[in-house]
Amino acid sequence: KLTEFYEITKVENLFYIGNPFISFTTLSKTVFLDELEDGQALVFNDETAYKIDDHLLSEDHHIVFSITGSQTGIGSSKNTFTYSILDGDDQDVSALYEIKTTEGTLTIKKRTIGIITGSGTWIYDGNPHSSDIISLNTDELKEGYRFCHEDPYVTITEPGTVYNTVAYWLEDSTGARVPEEEFSKYYSVNENFGELTVSGLIVIIQSASDSKDFDETPLTNPRVDILFAQLRDGDVIDDTILTAATGSNTGTATETTTKDNTIDMTKFKVTDGDGKDVTALYSPNVIFGKLTVYATDEEEKDEQDEDQPMLTVLTTAPSVIYLKINAY
Repeated sequence: KLTEFYEITKVENLFYIGNPFISFTTLSKTVFLDELEDGQALVFNDETAYKIDDHLLSEDHHIVFSITGSQTGIGSSKNTFTYSILDGDDQDVSALYEIKTTEGTLTIKKRTIGIITGSGTWIYDGNPHSSDIISLNTDELKEGYRFCHEDPYVTITEPGTVYNTVAYWLEDSTGARVPEEEFSKYYSVNENFGELTVSGLIVIIQSASDSKDFDETPLTNPRVDILFAQLRDGDVIDDTILTAATGSNTGTATETTTKDNTIDMTKFKVTDGDGKDVTALYSPNVIFGKLTVYATDEEEKDEQDEDQPMLTVLTTAPSVIYLKINAY
């Protein structure tokens, strides 16, 4: 018999296997903070705020439904509700139904304005550089109000990076400037300020490579070569950098080892024709030579020789890659 395995319910002269289905849904609503009075709560509980699917409700039953959701201040919360399904004697018979509930969201938020300024990159040439590109998103601006800004005016001359900031303010429908406190209370400005970057003039320096068999003493070679220098007229690189390699490798008797021949960059100095230190105008790119100490075991030495790298990628300025082929 079917009744041994299923609960059968009669609704409006129709028979259903299992509990009849009823759903309750509250909808969502979002408002801007300046659309409410100070301290006023957002509620959404009129006849457009909910949906009830009760087509399987028994003709002997009725629903008591109430929306209780409320949001005060910036933020979000659920548009909560309560319900009961009662019979003719006002007894709760909700358990006789399969209930699905969906709660909407109540949101109070600030109006959002977006501002983007341009970026730029230059190599130092002694001239000021800037970007006057600016883009705004004022879709949420209150009707009649105007978002105002100065033109980008930030400039950069010396090597370094600065943000391309601009000043801005809000005017109301009468053209009066909105006080900063009120502006920040009701508006959120997403600032995406670009970056203005001046790179130093390029100098490429390389420390010497060297090698020897293991003899319990450190291998060093202080020589540094200047491979390329983008010097201004009258600027001179101090000779102290030419012997500033500081790498050291003692090695072991059983394993061939290779280490970078590092450079003491505090020795890098550039002066102009008047003897003024202008090192900050330059961006030295460094290539480390290799210091290799071979193991005294000949078989080990031969194996390590085969494994030595033939190509070295150098550290350089952005978007420029220099390659050096090792010569043997």
